[in-house]
Amino acid sequence: MLDGDLDVPDNLAALMTKRRYPALLRGRSETMGRFDGQAAESLTTTYMEKDFSLGTVNTPMGGGEQTMSLHLTYQRRPRVAALRDSATAFVRYLSGAAPYGSSETSADGAYANEKFVANMGWIFTLQKENSALVLTTPNLKTLDGAATSALKLAMIFPAHYGRISRSIIGSGPARQVRNRPERR
Repeated sequence: MLDGDLDVPDNLAALMTKRRYPALLRGRSETMGRFDGQAAESLTTTYMEKDFSLGTVNTPMGGGEQTMSLHLTYQRRPRVAALRDSATAFVRYLSGAAPYGSSETSADGAYANEKFVANMGWIFTLQKENSALVLTTPNLKTLDGAATSALKLAMIFPAHYGRISRSIIGSGPARQVRNRPERR
């Protein structure tokens, strides 16, 4: 594996610490870990407002499990002072047989967490400011021979700090969430 240090030049540090909203950041990088072992250029876009950000990468990378072609960060509390005061949501292409929402225990039995669910497709994005278009196609190599009744694009809100009990989207009302029993 490669390891690296990032140093932010002084003239760019102000863009991070004294930014005015809305802000739009774009970048370009060369990658070797794109889908199907290809290498090419990737374009990233991040649109930020004070209480949320929307980020995209125009092409899938790896299998999609450790990279996010689209992600959203948002405030969980009015003032963000600690890690738990904000959160991230992302998309994943799932098959109907995906065991999402279930738990599994580590090999040594020391902890339990949500079961890993593999991405089942390639996710491409186009972004203009605070809007993103998400295009998906199944990964036929991953799905080869798998019995499935449906393919779906899921917006996932990780619940790192326990199950979600209510949601508030935009200025709408708070909605109570009925938690399903865990699948076994």
